Amino acid sequence: RSLTGAIKNRQSLHVRYQSMNKQRPGPTWRWISPHALAHDGLRWHVRGFCHEQKKFKDFLLSRCLQSGDLRDAEAPASQDSNWSEYFSVVLIPNPALSSEQQDVIAQDYCMEYGQTAIAVRKALLYYFNKRLRLDVAKAIDDPKETPVVVLNERAFQDALAKVG
Repeated sequence: RSLTGAIKNRQSLHVRYQSMNKQRPGPTWRWISPHALAHDGLRWHVRGFCHEQKKFKDFLLSRCLQSGDLRDAEAPASQDSNWSEYFSVVLIPNPALSSEQQDVIAQDYCMEYGQTAIAVRKALLYYFNKRLRLDVAKAIDDPKETPVVVLNERAFQDALAKVG
């Protein structure tokens, strides 16, 4: 409730957060300026400005263990370009599938002319990549495990590297 209130009122919130960072093995108190909630298909994330690292990043909602004081936000959401900018991921059926299987995948994904373009917030590209298993498409022997692949792969990898 504290996080949604801070988002609504454009405030910073002091949270006790459990990071997976090796330098911070235990929970620590930090100031964040949250501006959005996002679901990656498995978990909820809070998007906001980290006052400690001086950058916008994602925090897992379940790792926000406690909340404390509020104060004015240090950085407005409008400065989070990776949140406000989108990348168009062009998906096609995996070419390793039979033509009939490719046709049904195209139908599953509402593709026109054998492809579909999905606009994804740049901040969420990592999760999109993981949830569709695009990161392992070439390494897996069975194409049924990765029914779609990225047509604009080079631009997609460049965009991922920039937000990384």
